[in-house]
Amino acid sequence: IYNGLQDNALGVGSMLEVAQWILRARPARSAMFIAVAAEEQGLLGSKHFTTARNLFIHPGNFAANINLDGLHGFGEPRDYVFMGGERSPQVQKAIDQTAAVFQIGVSPDPHPEKGYFYRSDHFNFARIGVPSVSIKDGSEYVDQPPGWGEERYQEYLTGKYHRPADQWDETIDFKGIEKTARIAFLLGYLLGNEPELPAWVPGDEYEEARKEALTDLAERAAQQSAGGGP
Repeated sequence: IYNGLQDNALGVGSMLEVAQWILRARPARSAMFIAVAAEEQGLLGSKHFTTARNLFIHPGNFAANINLDGLHGFGEPRDYVFMGGERSPQVQKAIDQTAAVFQIGVSPDPHPEKGYFYRSDHFNFARIGVPSVSIKDGSEYVDQPPGWGEERYQEYLTGKYHRPADQWDETIDFKGIEKTARIAFLLGYLLGNEPELPAWVPGDEYEEARKEALTDLAERAAQQSAGGGP
């Protein structure tokens, strides 16, 4: 039995906490919280949700998608990776503001060769044009020497990732998990109050999907105004 503590019970638990905070904070935009299954089988849960027949909110009405997948509980990170955030000016602005509040570093993807942006559920939202970001621990941790975080990550990959050993043990540090959840909350809150709908940087591979979604949304609204039905 793969209990999946770090991948991804900690992510789902953090999402539920963020949902409670967002409910109390009430940003200008509404927020949806989704836990999808079968990621390891090809992102099937998020793929099912984001197909046209199942996506009951038009993709042009989604401001952004924030993903929490694989929270490790190694300790308190000094830096974070906001995977995909640099692909949207508005999302990057919110990341910079969040980083300033928490006094954290923003690091690039340390393993771009692994294609992680395309391997978690935020990808299916990007595919339909929604600017998407996945929050990951960086490699530097409070009270730990340089490189310690990468060593722990490699130990996790070889000893626990997709194995029965990914379960509770006494080494899990919830201080870092709480920090990650608070970062996700603030990022979502800022994007929820961003007056400008987030867009992709010019030339991004998903820019056209965003434009098509917004055009379709505008055409639907025009039809409704003219009495042509939904």
